[in-house]
Amino acid sequence: MSKKNTTKKKTKTVTKTDNNNSPLYDDIKGIILITISILLIISIFTNGSIGIIGTTFKKYIFFILGMASYFFPFLFTFLGIAYIKSQKKLTYNKKFYGMILFVANSNFLISIITLDNYYKNSLFQAIKNLYKSNSIFHGGVISLFIAIPFEKLIGTYGLYIIIFSIYIISLVLILNNSIYEILSNFKQNRKSLKKQDKNTILKEEPINKKEYIKDVNSKIKILDFMKNTPVENIDETYKQISINNYSEDTLPEKDEKEPAIEKMLEKEIEENKENKIISYEFPSTNFLNQNLLSKMNKDDKKGLLKNAAKLEDTLLSFGVEAKVLQVSKGPSVTRYELQPKVG
Repeated sequence: MSKKNTTKKKTKTVTKTDNNNSPLYDDIKGIILITISILLIISIFTNGSIGIIGTTFKKYIFFILGMASYFFPFLFTFLGIAYIKSQKKLTYNKKFYGMILFVANSNFLISIITLDNYYKNSLFQAIKNLYKSNSIFHGGVISLFIAIPFEKLIGTYGLYIIIFSIYIISLVLILNNSIYEILSNFKQNRKSLKKQDKNTILKEEPINKKEYIKDVNSKIKILDFMKNTPVENIDETYKQISINNYSEDTLPEKDEKEPAIEKMLEKEIEENKENKIISYEFPSTNFLNQNLLSKMNKDDKKGLLKNAAKLEDTLLSFGVEAKVLQVSKGPSVTRYELQPKVG
């Protein structure tokens, strides 16, 4: 028996790398797009020496695209930077397509507005008039080709309705939200703004401002029961006091008997039948020290006004609108008089 030698062929798998996915090619694409955008900016936005090619290119790009020509340099710049910045395949999201749709729809709207200036009866004559026109306020020949048949089919008002709908679609794509979410967010933002305005109205102003204190003082009456009042208008009956003069000689001795005491008292009574009226002057109040602890100072007044404002804010947080009309400060209790809102 002959042995058959089986030889296994080794197959080498060669992996081919796609050169188009290399980061170098993305950099080259980005540099080319940025260069084109710079040339477009020079040819579109300047009137200087841009050469024959630049002048011809400016004429034809406005003839084809109209006002949308101003958008393309920025679009190419954005794409060039995106190619250089991204190290993998560039992907476009909904916002990008929404911006493109918004610009194209705006260009189409301009074409409809200026349609009567170029189109009379013939499409060929409209293209000729557009090419010869020196004005750049139009939508270009592409928008003209779309606007004329649609204008005949659905009319001018129908075109405006379609344009309005396309604007809504583009905004939905740009914001990446549904119409319901956009409206709900708008309502929430509106409510938050109302709350902020309400908080700013109810916000307490700093009490160190003179205008705030003057305003509150004019509205709130404060009674201080601890205030010192001068002693005035004393009853005249207390200004004169009848005083009997007793001397040591007239006083009876302890050893004397009762009859002697009675005789002496009778004698004194007879002598003092006519009472001698002696005027007495009360001591001056300057001898008394002023009680500064019970006197209300500016800080106490500011504290009362601040507490009154806090009381109003606390009641308002519970849905009760009331104003402090009077504050009465006593030795141990401070009373706040409130007036609720009517109804």
